[in-house]
Amino acid sequence: MSKLNWHSIKAWWFDPTTKRLGYAVLLSTLLHFLFIEQSGWVTLSKFPSPFQSIDAELVALPPHPVAAQQQSETALNEQAQAEPAVKELPETVTENVAEPVPESTTYAPASSEPLVDEAVVEVASSEVIAPEAAGAEAEQALTLPDTTADVKKPQPFTMVETDFDVLVNHSPERVGTAKIRYAKSNDQRYELTWSVSLTGLISLVYPDLLQTSQGKVTEAGLLPDYYLYKFGAREEKSYQASFNWVDKEVALQSTKGTKKVPITDNVKAGHIQDFLSFMYQFMFAPPLEDMQMYLTNGRKLSLYDYGFEGEELLELKFGTVNTYHIQHAKADSEDKTELWLAMDYQYVPVKIRKTEKDGTVIEQIATRLKFETIENETPLP
Repeated sequence: MSKLNWHSIKAWWFDPTTKRLGYAVLLSTLLHFLFIEQSGWVTLSKFPSPFQSIDAELVALPPHPVAAQQQSETALNEQAQAEPAVKELPETVTENVAEPVPESTTYAPASSEPLVDEAVVEVASSEVIAPEAAGAEAEQALTLPDTTADVKKPQPFTMVETDFDVLVNHSPERVGTAKIRYAKSNDQRYELTWSVSLTGLISLVYPDLLQTSQGKVTEAGLLPDYYLYKFGAREEKSYQASFNWVDKEVALQSTKGTKKVPITDNVKAGHIQDFLSFMYQFMFAPPLEDMQMYLTNGRKLSLYDYGFEGEELLELKFGTVNTYHIQHAKADSEDKTELWLAMDYQYVPVKIRKTEKDGTVIEQIATRLKFETIENETPLP
């Protein structure tokens, strides 16, 4: 096998083609060497590198013109503050401030017009209340206003008519309407009518309510003769009261019969009312002069105490109204009646709230008020 290979190599070496190829390679190598030698090329290691080194140095930027100005101003301010404050004011100013002003010296403006702004400041400063006084004033916030002042009382209305929206449980949605009308005739008699009408499902629970009161108008106020309370069409919900001022008794009538209740001699005139005339008696006797009154609802005659809850501003459809808020409550139940009496309209009621025993709240809020006096008729929008 080795002998065969050696003969093959020998035959290839002495082959003319191989000799020509060998001569060509040798000649090419010689030519390349001569060309490079004569051209003066240098080795590859002497070629310049494509990358160049960069020398970097951190140098502070020049200050911004605005920042430089602020820094200079700050430095000047600090320098000025470091100096004594006495140097900033002339000595003469200090001496003039220390001198007292003579008592006879007054300061008046060049113009003859009054200084309104200064007067307001003086009044406001005189009304400043110390914290202790403010606390004491808050504690006395519910003290009764003075109604005993000698002020001429206006003539009571000869007619007053009030329309109401009826609301339930403080909901803003109206569930009905109500109207109270008071009228005084020329023969010194009065008639009061109060009607309440509800709509929707609530009318099934609370049918129409009608109350009337009739009687005389005296110097002491209203002196009722007859009172009717009618709740719906059911007879058992109808009550009447007849006042006999000669025999000094009140006859209470219902489906259960008639009961007579005597009127004691110590009861002052005007201090016995029915539930309707009671609300308009305040036109003749201000509500805070006496906080007790005998009232009847047609079923019984009892002495009622009512309390003063405070003065309140009501925003009604026809304007803002100043009111006295009074109430009568039973200690043993949720039953409570509250009235808001218009101070500027002879204390006629403009808001009525009734809280039932089960907690249901029915409110009547005035939407229109019309009244007449002896002199003229003054309707409100």
